[in-house]
Amino acid sequence: MRNAAWRDELDYCTVKGLENLKNYQARRALPPHRPVVWDMRLTHRIRRQAPRGDCTERPLLPGASVSQQPASHQPTRRPTSVAKKRTPTRSACAQVWFHRRSCISKLGDSSRELSFVEDILEEDSKNYHAWGHRQWVLKTFSSWEGELDFTARLLRQDVRNNSAWNQRYFVLQATADLASSDLLAAEVEFAEKHLALAPSNPSPWNYLRGLLEPVGYDTVPRVRAICEERAADGEGGAAGGELMAMGLLVDVLVAGGQPEDLERARRLCATLCERDPIRAAYWTWRRSRVGA
Repeated sequence: MRNAAWRDELDYCTVKGLENLKNYQARRALPPHRPVVWDMRLTHRIRRQAPRGDCTERPLLPGASVSQQPASHQPTRRPTSVAKKRTPTRSACAQVWFHRRSCISKLGDSSRELSFVEDILEEDSKNYHAWGHRQWVLKTFSSWEGELDFTARLLRQDVRNNSAWNQRYFVLQATADLASSDLLAAEVEFAEKHLALAPSNPSPWNYLRGLLEPVGYDTVPRVRAICEERAADGEGGAAGGELMAMGLLVDVLVAGGQPEDLERARRLCATLCERDPIRAAYWTWRRSRVGA
């Protein structure tokens, strides 16, 4: 029964939206984004679900906060199961999501959460509250299976879904050996396929940088080859993702440390000063640090 009540709470929060707090707001003149509003709701729900006799209903003593009340006047907050929180699909209110986490934690059942978040991301793929909640579910309940396939599916739908690139790296950090050359080679191949579709999208370039920089770019030589192929066009004056390739190639060359590579990196920085005027100061500084 208690689990069912908490599930009702999740449904309540999901379907009705912030307007469900209107009674709390009307009585206390508190905006829905205030954490105390959601804390009051959660406390109220816990007290309602406590067995008879578990929760003291004595009025609070005047002049003292709840935490300052004597033990006889303290409400007993006994954790029970969870209720379904009301998370409007496009909610920008972080407190709604944290309330949902509290309910899920008490219910101990996240079986419907990943599909719930997926529905929200279909409407707004950049909803960082939804992504944060999804990552919390994955970590808390070890629900990693199928998540890499989920990110691949999102990228097939929208190759510029930068949040999906971030999610893929997050999953690999938690579940894979990022020092494995086989894994890195497979991910480089994955990124290269998407670079062919949107070479000017910085996310796959940053994805490659994040994977290879900690272990060394020479772990997967194909990364340098990818950069060389596109940077050659960039040095010749072509437009597109060449600037991204040149920037990553600077990192690859500097990491190699060979004198000829360092000289090439300096030339690339000089070219980028002209080709990337918004970041000209950065490339000037970067050139001064090559070999330092």
